[in-house]
Amino acid sequence: MANSHKRRRWRIRAGMVLVALSALVTLVGLLAQLVPDAMPVFGRLARVADSLRLHLFLLAIPLALGAVALRPRRAGLSALLAALLGLGLLAGDYARRASPAGEERDLSILWFNVLGTNDIPLGQLARAIRADSPDLVVLTEALPAVGLHDQLSTRYPYSFGCEMRRDCSILILSKLPLDEAQIADLSSYHPNRRASFTVTHPAAEISVQVLHMIKPWLFRYTAQEEAVVDEVLERRPPDILMGDFNSAPWSRRMLALEREHDLRHARLPVATWPVPAGPLGIPIDHVLVGEGYAITSLEEWGEGLGSNHLGLIAGIDILPQD
Repeated sequence: MANSHKRRRWRIRAGMVLVALSALVTLVGLLAQLVPDAMPVFGRLARVADSLRLHLFLLAIPLALGAVALRPRRAGLSALLAALLGLGLLAGDYARRASPAGEERDLSILWFNVLGTNDIPLGQLARAIRADSPDLVVLTEALPAVGLHDQLSTRYPYSFGCEMRRDCSILILSKLPLDEAQIADLSSYHPNRRASFTVTHPAAEISVQVLHMIKPWLFRYTAQEEAVVDEVLERRPPDILMGDFNSAPWSRRMLALEREHDLRHARLPVATWPVPAGPLGIPIDHVLVGEGYAITSLEEWGEGLGSNHLGLIAGIDILPQD
């Protein structure tokens, strides 16, 4: 009898530990994106955590269910409801900021972070691009792709970037004419991490911006980058913005970027990093659209091509002008 009571006490204590863990994880998921960078220690931790908000809510659910199984049922159910509420709030906010569902595939785009140290044979990368044959190809950390345009020039007569091997940060290949193309710095941390150009499409002149942003917790450089991004996007509002943002759609960085510049993401997120995590990874690469455009499709691309990122291949609908 005494042993039975002892086991019951330990079970309840273990359940309460799970309740506390579930509640803590849920609280971090609810609040991380609200913590400003100006708080040195907590801000840095929050910038790591805010891209993990979805994962935190999903982790809190089995913790709460474990507590229910161990018999502090009321506390466990309360923790479960809190986690589900957090998940619902995140999903609702994501849905409100999503692009309208496109119907046509007027423009297809491939975005891919090749990884600067990737030793993939150039011919293998060329074959993968040729197989999907998007209208526009944008590569970052593109040093392994030097010479790619020579292999694909028949299909992609227009190109920009990687004129000098040491500056091969962004490479653009296009079936459609490019105009006003330029590659510039985002910060002093890495050169040539942004690009802008116009694509001449039969239906529209499409303003495109490309960003490869630093990790958001490296505060020495993030303020500099974000100031440049805001100035560039205000001066030349993009119809399409793509890149490696090192942040998930529910992070503080992406929430601010989308809201301040009236940009919208795909209806469903696509995990791109790390590759071994597959669909359980974090969506830190994005294709966003402005007014007058919709995302018809967004799919992962490039598994087995040697990068630590998956790429994205997007179908864009150019909406009729009123």
